[in-house]
Amino acid sequence: NLFLSNTTMASKSKKAKKFDRPKSNAQSPSSSSSSAWYYFLAFLPIPLLFLASQFLNATVSSPASDHGTGSMFDLIATRYDFINRALALNLDMSWRHRLVKEVVGAEGEIFTNKENNGETVRILDLATGTADVAILLGKAAARYKSTSSSSAVLGLDPSQNMLNVGITKVEQA
Repeated sequence: NLFLSNTTMASKSKKAKKFDRPKSNAQSPSSSSSSAWYYFLAFLPIPLLFLASQFLNATVSSPASDHGTGSMFDLIATRYDFINRALALNLDMSWRHRLVKEVVGAEGEIFTNKENNGETVRILDLATGTADVAILLGKAAARYKSTSSSSAVLGLDPSQNMLNVGITKVEQA
């Protein structure tokens, strides 16, 4: 029940007084122990995170000395395209086509730009892998070929086996 009145507390009915809480500054024993549990549970993750970080530092080794040389990709180069298509649900090719469209321009502006003054348009595909993007860029260059300028696409990769697969794909394209 809602008690609305501008009378004093003494004029409240006995029913209203029955629901009033006792005025006491001391907390009941059950509320102080429940607040202790809140503090315990709030700070529990800190030591657990510390122990987990110590465990990971002890069990996880630092990168191999050949980190960044492409040696991992050398091992999977012949299966890379299949694995990549499977893991990306074949969406990776649409991403690559979108990338080439953004680089080349909707009307092939990178190749047909008059400001090239007959100079070769050079495109670097860094970390080319099996050369999917380089092949698409080469096809776009052939599509928008201008008589006033030429184009070149260069693919670089630290993995020789990935490059070998890419070279085979370029020869077949």
